[in-house]
Amino acid sequence: MCSDRRRQAGKLVAVDFAFSPEQDALRAAVRRFAEQVVAPRSREIDRTGSIPDDIAKGLGELGLLGMNLGEESGGPGASSVDMGVVVEELARADFVVAHLPIHHGLGVHVVAQASEAVRERWLPSITGGSERFAFALTEPEAGSDAGAITCRATPTPSGYRLSGEKTSISFLGPARAAVVVAKTPNPRGRGITAFYVPLDLPGVTTGLFEDLGCRGLTRGWLNLADVEVPAENRIGAEGDGFRLVMGIFDLTRTLIALAAVGAAEASLDAAIAYSRTRKTFGVPIGAHQGVSFELAEHATRLQAARWTCYRALWLRDAGRPHTADAAMAKWWGVTTARDAIHAAMLVHGHAAYTRELPLEQRLRDVMGMEWGDGTANAAKLVIARELIGRDVVDAKP
Repeated sequence: MCSDRRRQAGKLVAVDFAFSPEQDALRAAVRRFAEQVVAPRSREIDRTGSIPDDIAKGLGELGLLGMNLGEESGGPGASSVDMGVVVEELARADFVVAHLPIHHGLGVHVVAQASEAVRERWLPSITGGSERFAFALTEPEAGSDAGAITCRATPTPSGYRLSGEKTSISFLGPARAAVVVAKTPNPRGRGITAFYVPLDLPGVTTGLFEDLGCRGLTRGWLNLADVEVPAENRIGAEGDGFRLVMGIFDLTRTLIALAAVGAAEASLDAAIAYSRTRKTFGVPIGAHQGVSFELAEHATRLQAARWTCYRALWLRDAGRPHTADAAMAKWWGVTTARDAIHAAMLVHGHAAYTRELPLEQRLRDVMGMEWGDGTANAAKLVIARELIGRDVVDAKP
């Protein structure tokens, strides 16, 4: 949103829900790319379980991957709201493609703090779209509780030896390397440290899941059996990993929610258009309150979810606390989007249950984010801690 305060009728207006002219231009450019390049291949992405390289590189050429990379690191230093505009528009065309700027935004945030050798090797390929970013944090017994990870990094004379298992890693299929978060003996910062790990190293094995939706994310698992990595592959200081990765999650979770909203907006738009042309009992189905009221209700909920997301992003850009707002956006945005897409399917009738329409794909995709990057209950726990206080919420009977 515009950061300037505007005077209207001689009064200072402190709240402004308008986007800047630059952001409007950005939205228009992304929408053109999404409609012309992404949308026609959305079904292909779902069928093949892969985002075509030319789409990823096209996003890179437009400067949409790693937008949040600071100017001091050679990036554009785009705002969080700018990223939200990009993600929302891409998700209207394909929910999975919208995750590329989200994950690559996470990637540049982490890799920018790596050694010069790792930065030179990886940053250009991430921002250019020639390589996918994979982030290995989640473990079979450690999801939302990142502090409970058990993957170990043992110091050696030349670097570290990594052992452990990671799971639910997005974009693992096409990735040639991953950022792996592991525990080191250093107790500082919970002893959690991040490492750049090429996936062709001895001792690395991987596998992919056959998911219901979000198939283009190529989600998979990673096993590390005494994998040797050089010291220069450590990202940041020992023990800095928790701070390094948790500092970006408020952004990525909000963007995921906004992607879900974007997919739902496209679905609701289609249902509204259909309600004007499909007739029953001699009138458009939009004339029946059972249809029109349902659409009105979901449009209202989506509007609320959308602005919850943008408010969290604006707070981040303003340097204000936004952890609770990001958690609110995550669970409310995804849940609201899921319900809106389902309602759009009901308006379309039996055709929505087929692959002739993109609605069933959107529903499968958005459902995956009901636990991806934190479940609704995990988000509510974050909100409760912010509202009531961790000392009360985490108190044991």
